[in-house]
Amino acid sequence: MSFKVYIASKESDIDPRNNYYQHKIVYYGTKNETTDVFCSDFRCDIHYKPHFLNFVIEKMREIIKRQSDCLFFFYAPKLSCIVVENAPELKKYIPCFNKYSTLTFIDNKLLSREWLKSLIPITSFELHTWADCCSFSRTLSELTDDGIVLQYANSCGGEGSFIYPNSSLISLCNETFSNDDLFIISPYLEKSITACCHIIIYENDILVFPPNICNSYKSTETCMYRPIYCGSDYISAMNLPNLIKSRIIELSNTIGSKLSNIGYRGVCGIDFLVDDKNVFMLEINPRYQGSSFLVDAALIDNQLPPLAFFQEQAFTCKTPLREHKNIISQMIIPYKSIVYTYNECTIEHELETAFHNQMFNQRLCADGFDINVPVSKYERNTYLFRIIEKDIKYINQTQSGFSNDL
Repeated sequence: MSFKVYIASKESDIDPRNNYYQHKIVYYGTKNETTDVFCSDFRCDIHYKPHFLNFVIEKMREIIKRQSDCLFFFYAPKLSCIVVENAPELKKYIPCFNKYSTLTFIDNKLLSREWLKSLIPITSFELHTWADCCSFSRTLSELTDDGIVLQYANSCGGEGSFIYPNSSLISLCNETFSNDDLFIISPYLEKSITACCHIIIYENDILVFPPNICNSYKSTETCMYRPIYCGSDYISAMNLPNLIKSRIIELSNTIGSKLSNIGYRGVCGIDFLVDDKNVFMLEINPRYQGSSFLVDAALIDNQLPPLAFFQEQAFTCKTPLREHKNIISQMIIPYKSIVYTYNECTIEHELETAFHNQMFNQRLCADGFDINVPVSKYERNTYLFRIIEKDIKYINQTQSGFSNDL
């Protein structure tokens, strides 16, 4: 039996009931004998900076000296590629390995949209530099009456997205970017929501999980705002029209098949833009998602293996077990998450209330956050903590109570 190590951003990415891994290397968490933590004495934004990369490589080498039969599994496959680039001898310890060129291609919003636009509904889009945007900002309003969205080709979590409710205001914000910055420009659909769907890609089959709604709030810039990710909601997603949910699953299967054809294996997240009647693909994220720990909780509730099992299986088997696929296709995920980050909208007394006061159907995922340290000492956009909430209709029924579940 191999000694399995998970390398991730947060300690709470692993459900407390999940004993699939024997050790963790994380960016945020509480250091102990089974968890190595990068941000143990400070807290900063996460972008897999060189310091974290060196930390991961150092800890991997230390574990290999103690446990020669160890295997390492990554939340973000790109990080595994960068690790191997800097320490090639470690590749033989990484069983779930996708090529960096494949990951980069999938991760690029522009390339993935061009690649799939003949098969998948995608909102209209154009490609322009920031200088272009400023020079003809008034003509951009012809794209839509609701404003426009500017996105970097490579970004995640809303960090590289900028919404202008009135495109004529673009020229007022030109101090924010460089003239040669390249953006994908698409219509802003004000009454839409963003949904995400997990899939696991095997050689000859796709596992598709129920969709969730990605929640965000607006930053406080005057002429534009950024959508700041603040959690995932499977509970509200249950109330989406059946037609919309079926369409998301149908499109996820189609995209998954295309990804399988180019050799991608394992877990992947697909973001969709949903309005009253339509579902548009936004982007593909070739990695675990911010909502993956909620999927894990539901799998364990249903006495199924954790997500990590299916991730590893996708690299060794052509298809999942039929009984697993049948259960997952009907599975309910009765969870939502509430994520707190430090940014211009942070109010410290609200953080304290959220940190100390959970309802009976909620659980705090502190991930090493110290409420006694003023958040003003942290970097902007730093993750602080999150709360997981379970739908009260699914407490004390076929599963054990929430406090025992989680």
